[in-house]
Amino acid sequence: MASTASDLIKFEKMATGEKSGTWGTLANQAMSRIEEAIAEITNITLAGANYTLDDTQYLEHDDATPAQESHVAMIKATGTPGATRKIVVPLRNKQYVVWNATTDSSDLTVGGSTGDTVTITNGNLAQIFCDGTNVEFASPMFTTAGVIDMVTATGLAVTDGNFIVGNGTTFVAESGSTAMTSLGGIVTDTTPQLGGDLDCNGAQIQWSKGADVASGAALPVLTDGNYFDVTGTTGITSIDTTGGAGTLIKLHFDGAVTLTHHATNLILAGATNFTTEAGDEVEFVEYDTGKYRMTGWSLAGTAPGGGGGGAFLGEGASGASVGDSGDIIRVNQQTLDTSQTMSATDNGSCAGPFAVASGVTLTINSGATFTVI
Repeated sequence: MASTASDLIKFEKMATGEKSGTWGTLANQAMSRIEEAIAEITNITLAGANYTLDDTQYLEHDDATPAQESHVAMIKATGTPGATRKIVVPLRNKQYVVWNATTDSSDLTVGGSTGDTVTITNGNLAQIFCDGTNVEFASPMFTTAGVIDMVTATGLAVTDGNFIVGNGTTFVAESGSTAMTSLGGIVTDTTPQLGGDLDCNGAQIQWSKGADVASGAALPVLTDGNYFDVTGTTGITSIDTTGGAGTLIKLHFDGAVTLTHHATNLILAGATNFTTEAGDEVEFVEYDTGKYRMTGWSLAGTAPGGGGGGAFLGEGASGASVGDSGDIIRVNQQTLDTSQTMSATDNGSCAGPFAVASGVTLTINSGATFTVI
């Protein structure tokens, strides 16, 4: 009985009593062929035609020729094929890793003489298999760096701005609000949690400028930011918006607007009404839903250190400055340059000489006391 080839990788199966004296050589050759089916690479050069792997049976792979290459584990294709070329493999069960390393950006296909083929784009690798009829992908394409080609991984076309999202059955390409909904409401999540410290990575956390808002009794601030320009002169008694307790907003005023203190809705410093001037900025915190407390201000006509450009100087027993403790000296400007109103329960004083700038008023209501020293 004569030798026969194995069904898949075609090593020599010797019959009993055959090949006397050569069994060692032939057995080693068969084991080498098995080893090559597990780990060998054949290097082929593609030019202006398709390439059919040499299917010579029994013998070991010869990479120099190349020859006896259909049984090896990996196929590396180089050269300049000039167009998409096909590598033809035998139609029997076999797995390969194929590397398209051609140098002219050409794609290549792999398949049998008939049946389905696969296309491996330039620069990529893929694991493929033949089932005796067709050649199919056994893995997505990937680069030598291990980066997966998402087109073959998902079967989706490349589209700028799209997200690849699992819909419970397969992957789909979605964009905009559709993708955000599928991803669980990234944009609409009102209680996102960091799970740790926020690292700004060298960037800044900034105030966001919202749309300008016209002044009104219930100031209609939107939630498109937290820094707003307030136009108009209508008085304000509350802020008609809610970003949730803890929200900070800063208002920049273009003109004179009276803010009216309210014990819960709009808590102002000193529980006193306040009239802005152009350029004034006031900061609020939403301490409860829809309820705001004034937390800071920067007045356009006030220099640092106190109202009207004044300051408190404190002197301790040693003569060193101790801020506002110890002996208090009130230092004030000689000219009032922002309009002020003293209520009936206010007392005030300043060191003279004292003058009121042109266009500025000092209103002293009945019951108030103002003394120039």
